[in-house]
Amino acid sequence: MDKSLFEAVQQKLSAHQSHKTLTRQKSDHLLRDLLFDDAGHRMIATHATKAGVRYRYYVSQPSVHGEARTARLGSVSRVPASEIEQAVVAAIKEQLRHQKSPTDSPQPIKFDRKVLGSLVSRIEVQKNRLVVSLKPTDHSAEPELISVPWQKPPSRRSREILLPHGTLRENIRPERAERRARLVTAIARGRRWLDQLSSGAPTRNNWPNASDARCAKSI
Repeated sequence: MDKSLFEAVQQKLSAHQSHKTLTRQKSDHLLRDLLFDDAGHRMIATHATKAGVRYRYYVSQPSVHGEARTARLGSVSRVPASEIEQAVVAAIKEQLRHQKSPTDSPQPIKFDRKVLGSLVSRIEVQKNRLVVSLKPTDHSAEPELISVPWQKPPSRRSREILLPHGTLRENIRPERAERRARLVTAIARGRRWLDQLSSGAPTRNNWPNASDARCAKSI
């Protein structure tokens, strides 16, 4: 194959792949162009990749463009996409269920961006709720507002501390970091010593010392 023809084909393939990737990323965000913070700023669809995992967000426009210090941001300027999308879709489904008459078809609606765009004109993110503006069926009517109780999930998920059976939380004292580190080291040495005993070739230098024994006893 001619080299110039080969390079031209490769460029077209690369451009086509980039277009497909961009289209897929945009279509991933159900609420794109519908979401605003309570200061009136549009919330832009974006994402971050950590350890190969893609996390989707909606972020206030000034924050995306580096204007957060000069612009007045809303009470919530960044929200995880999946949680807010699920809340909006659930609220609209509930609203449509109440509006249906007994003769309406029970066929479920697939809520993609096109359907949401035909039903919703605007969604405002407030500190304790979402305000969803539904498009009126009659052009002379006012838009219907749905208030959805909602709060931004914490960025760091809390971890529950498991207590021994029958132990009260108020009787547990915090463990010092230095003591915890010595305890972990003692456990590791003990396991290595046990493995050497099991194999029949223990090494005296790796035997637990008195300090290790005291740490292990406190487990």
